[in-house]
Amino acid sequence: MLRCGTFADHAVVHEACAVKVPQELPIEQATLLACGFSTGAGAALWATPVRDESSVAVIGCGGVGLAVIQGALLRGAGQIVGVDVAPEKLEHARALGATDVVDASAVDPVEAVRELTGGRGVEFAFFAGGGAPALAQAIRLCAYAGWATIVGLPAPGSRLDVDLDAEFFGPRITLTVTHGGDTIPQEDFPFLAQAALDGRIDLARFVTSTISLDEVPERLPHIGEGGEIRTVALLG
Repeated sequence: MLRCGTFADHAVVHEACAVKVPQELPIEQATLLACGFSTGAGAALWATPVRDESSVAVIGCGGVGLAVIQGALLRGAGQIVGVDVAPEKLEHARALGATDVVDASAVDPVEAVRELTGGRGVEFAFFAGGGAPALAQAIRLCAYAGWATIVGLPAPGSRLDVDLDAEFFGPRITLTVTHGGDTIPQEDFPFLAQAALDGRIDLARFVTSTISLDEVPERLPHIGEGGEIRTVALLG
């Protein structure tokens, strides 16, 4: 995939694709910087830059959504609301910087987020999973002139059910898309690595477990179970 050797023990890449990160960063944490983490964190850091003390909501608190929370935290957001249906994911969201969480299986997330923000809604909403209905919710929970950002990949053929006048044009919502967090690897991966070493982001919590390369076929069907965020396969 993407011209990379998946589960290979060696890979040949162009020098432009090799990014140097501090040796002090544990290898299992460094592996997370590309794709999943930088996509989520980059959405809040660079694609739709969250402002200091602003309000943020993240719909979908899997690995990418949790990285959005970390990016918003690094940006200095004043309120970060994590929205999901899985209690273990909401627990991770709190541990990784969410000031509030909403169980979307128990309440209407749009009403709940608006209640948490004094009826205004959030300035930045990030869709990181849950399908087209969740994206519509991200738009609806935005404050006036708010931003909704598509971080998670929508399923092919998805359609968005939104009242363009009342829910989009009237409240002046901006809808944007990020591909990979709009990161510049040579600049942004070292920045994130240093942020982890400085304790400003918590990459260690994302590594739920490590396994050997030989264990990959057995573990693949169970990835993500039991509140797992990321499993890292290590050589040796």
